[in-house]
Amino acid sequence: MSQLNQLALNRPRGNNLVIDLSHNRLHCLCNSTHFIKWLQRSPADSHIEFHDFDSYTCLYPNGTTVRVSEVVVSDLEQQCPVPSKRW
Repeated sequence: MSQLNQLALNRPRGNNLVIDLSHNRLHCLCNSTHFIKWLQRSPADSHIEFHDFDSYTCLYPNGTTVRVSEVVVSDLEQQCPVPSKRW
């Protein structure tokens, strides 16, 4: 993600970096919430455009498939166990 962000920042003004993840299997798991937030950012804010973004889906732990654009990350995070602190 950081390398793609850097590439996008180095592009000439007005030219978004276009990325195609449309044939990738994405998962909406606890360890991917940061990635899902990153995908959902607007091209105006990130200078990154995801080709055919509305077709991207991700698999939830319960087996359901949801469009990435419709994932509510805060709801997903609430389903994640809080790591216990060891002293």
